[in-house]
Amino acid sequence: MRPFRTVLASLALLLAFCAAAGRAEAALTMMETYPRGHAVMTDANQQFFVRFDGPVDHQAARLTILRDGTVVRELRARLQSQPNILFAVVGPLAPGAYVLRWHAQAVGRPDERDGEVTFSVRAP
Repeated sequence: MRPFRTVLASLALLLAFCAAAGRAEAALTMMETYPRGHAVMTDANQQFFVRFDGPVDHQAARLTILRDGTVVRELRARLQSQPNILFAVVGPLAPGAYVLRWHAQAVGRPDERDGEVTFSVRAP
């Protein structure tokens, strides 16, 4: 009877480990940004996106453009974009160096991610 309990306990431990590993693999991952790091933009209206490997909560998302550590623009992610993409458009930015900072939360999970990408704008 004792070996049976040991096997059951080992099996329960193995199942718990597999479940935890599955949750860790399900973490939200950023796949791509536009602009890419160190890109130079020249358009009058800049478009920005951050693509993830799963759906994100567009209403909880934050996209911020900074210049020299100061917030220049707070952007709202468009609700009509694809479920895994935070997309926003901003009017013209003055020439210079910028940082796009983003915050995203997975849909239906407490998984959150933050990141940033540097870019610059040059005069047309």
